[in-house]
Amino acid sequence: MLETTDNEIFFTIGYLHGEDFFNCYPQYVPFRKDDDVKFKKMIGGRYYFNAIRLLNYSTPDDYFIRISQSKSYNYLDEDPFLGRMFRVKKSMLKKVINPIEVVKSVDKTTKDFIDKLAILLNVEKNSLGVTGTFAYGGSGNSSDFDVIIYGRDNCIKVMHRIKQLIKEKRHQLIKYNRIHHRLFNFNGKIVDPHFVLNPNEESILQQYSFIFKGYKELSEVIVDNTYSCFTPAIYKVNSGYFVTYAIGHRMLLNIGTELKIKVKLFEGVNKKTGIKENFYLWRMEDGWVDPTKEKLFNYRVYDIPKIKNE
Repeated sequence: MLETTDNEIFFTIGYLHGEDFFNCYPQYVPFRKDDDVKFKKMIGGRYYFNAIRLLNYSTPDDYFIRISQSKSYNYLDEDPFLGRMFRVKKSMLKKVINPIEVVKSVDKTTKDFIDKLAILLNVEKNSLGVTGTFAYGGSGNSSDFDVIIYGRDNCIKVMHRIKQLIKEKRHQLIKYNRIHHRLFNFNGKIVDPHFVLNPNEESILQQYSFIFKGYKELSEVIVDNTYSCFTPAIYKVNSGYFVTYAIGHRMLLNIGTELKIKVKLFEGVNKKTGIKENFYLWRMEDGWVDPTKEKLFNYRVYDIPKIKNE
């Protein structure tokens, strides 16, 4: 998490960053009197507007309209691969919140919770970090506990562990009229896991350069979901990779799931070998859509506009 000199709080997205900037999205922006109070959050003695909650519960256009009225708009940029993205230059940073350091500073009750969570997930405690409102002291009784799992092997192990945990009723979180596929209950808290590679580990996307080829109606079957826990979620299909930055797509799809979704097609060229692969991209700005052929998860109360040809 990043705090800028404008007192806005961002969270970084994925691994494709520049030397002097981070690609990210606003998490909390200073609250205004005419903002919707249900998105209001007290953090560090200041009221903020929960921008990501707005993104989750409204259309992307609504989200960008609200952000255009805040200082975050100064950071908005267009990336040929990522689309509309916020870029925070390192020179504009007031604070970088290190989730590992947060663990060292939390109270004893929270430390005990983290210890028990590490045992539950079968990972070392030093591979966990804390982010979200717990990192800023803005958490309440209803706040999710945002935990970061570090390291490729740890992340994949924890992903499979969560899939087992949510088969048990005591750990199940009912959301959107179904058992949530990623969030889970533990010791009275809703745990929201986030999966991050170690600095010495490389994402699949970092291995390629990309050329935009147009739009495609993707009708494929998932053949591998090993890297679906990361941001972006990466699913292997027979003809390439389905890459999605949508938060709700992480860990959502299983092997054998049939896809039917209109995507942006990029040709990826491996930087070392020159081998070409197809990458089917769903951007963060495209919002929520059920990507399955049978519409297994079509639970939203509004209709996301269809992706438009540019």
